[in-house]
Amino acid sequence: MNNDNYDKKLGWKVPKGTFPCWYISDSDRLNSIKQNKPFYDYSPSCYFKVTKQLDNNFIEGFLGHSSSNGDFHNNIVNSYTYFDEYQKRRNVYFSFDRVTLYRLITIHPTSPLTLILKRVDSPKAIKQNKAFMIMPFKYDDLNEFYAKNIKDFLLKEMQIEILRADDFNGNDIIVETIYNQIDEAEFILADTSHSNKNVFYEFGYAAAKEKEIITIQNTDIDESLFFDRVHIRAVLYSLKNISDFQRQLKNTINAIRDKVSSKS
Repeated sequence: MNNDNYDKKLGWKVPKGTFPCWYISDSDRLNSIKQNKPFYDYSPSCYFKVTKQLDNNFIEGFLGHSSSNGDFHNNIVNSYTYFDEYQKRRNVYFSFDRVTLYRLITIHPTSPLTLILKRVDSPKAIKQNKAFMIMPFKYDDLNEFYAKNIKDFLLKEMQIEILRADDFNGNDIIVETIYNQIDEAEFILADTSHSNKNVFYEFGYAAAKEKEIITIQNTDIDESLFFDRVHIRAVLYSLKNISDFQRQLKNTINAIRDKVSSKS
């Protein structure tokens, strides 16, 4: 190995013109977020050469494995975990500093292979037993339903604290406070029974952040909306049968926890 062909970056020796590169699986990503720790403590498994900065979020470049002596991948070989996961259409992440994440978007069949990566913000550490409620505030019956049959119920039966935007005071409530609460919540509960632009905006933000979302919809009102989003859990409710709603809600929360636990 000719040391003249190598640089030392972040304490690691890598081929000149490249960055140390850590492959991050989806489960590793979630574990690091939960523990509020950097991604990996051991030596980088790869190195990456940036060939073009497409914009503030996208980069393209060549990837090489640490065992390749400075060469880059020319073919997709399933013996490498990141290529195998990519072929299975699973999320593949890389990091150049163990803090900032880039998701693999696509691979172009050039020689060497050209990888397109998109920078993704690392979500904040999720706080267990903390939820956030998305709903309009102008309906008295809905406010009463939320206070008695959701907020009090979750705290008493499951020790879950659920908050909504009007639980906070201050000028920052419209943007940063709501964002932070959604980011940190274990799951999101959204009442989509009424057409409300603030509800749809917060719902869209939570969906973009890939949060666990439970929609609830009142079947007693004509304008109840139904989302064509089969991957988001929905609980239909009627004010005439609160016990059935609470049973479904508890079961749905437990199902979410089981799913998240199985990924960890």
